Amino acid sequence: MKRKFSDVHKSRISASLKRAIAEGRTIRKKNSGSFKKGIKPWNTGLHGVQKIWSTGLTKDTHPSLKVISEKTSARNKVSNHFRDHNREMKKGQVLSDEYRNKISESMKKARRTYAPSWNKGLSVETDERVAALGRAISKTTTGMPRPFKTRYQGIRSCWYEGLDCRIRMRSRWEERYARWLDKKGIEWQYESTTFITDSFSYTPDFYLPKKNIFVEIKGYWNVKYTQDKIETIEKHYGVRILLLTATELRDRGLKV
Repeated sequence: MKRKFSDVHKSRISASLKRAIAEGRTIRKKNSGSFKKGIKPWNTGLHGVQKIWSTGLTKDTHPSLKVISEKTSARNKVSNHFRDHNREMKKGQVLSDEYRNKISESMKKARRTYAPSWNKGLSVETDERVAALGRAISKTTTGMPRPFKTRYQGIRSCWYEGLDCRIRMRSRWEERYARWLDKKGIEWQYESTTFITDSFSYTPDFYLPKKNIFVEIKGYWNVKYTQDKIETIEKHYGVRILLLTATELRDRGLKV
């Protein structure tokens, strides 16, 4: 598509070309690949007209060059290290667990040696950048719900080892409640039914067939949100869902 220029733009280009011809500068045609004969380049015989900002500077005399040199060296060393290991891994050989662990440790060592974290060893008291980052994170997370801290925080899922089955459950509380049901001789099913509404879907944790009741295990937060969903399901499907929090679990003798 041919580009269209305004009259003002054309007049500026014309004036620029006339000025260049008068000064004896070289005019290069678009996609011509050659210069017009008889006209010398404008910078012929001139020295120091176009200077690079880092001319005459070294990493020992200029802090910016030192930072650039360190970052480039770190990236190159890590890149070369990973490249060499990738070449070994692409040869089609079967790697043993011992060799894989050796590669993992060497990569961790390379990251620590050649590309350490910029904030390693710094704190909000000693570095303003860390303090500014902490303030920014605190500002964006203010008002967000946070879970109650327990000694099991971070352990989100675990395995229930039964006599005739092995089930991966979503929390340790659910696993302990399942063992409590076994101790009481109560038959149960785990996440057996999913209820679907126009705005959400919901799967209770347990179903007790003989009592015809669903049980939901919930922690210290989002209880109100879960209760609203349970009320909607009970009204829509006509079922009964029992919500058990930490208090109810303790009343039943569970350690939470």
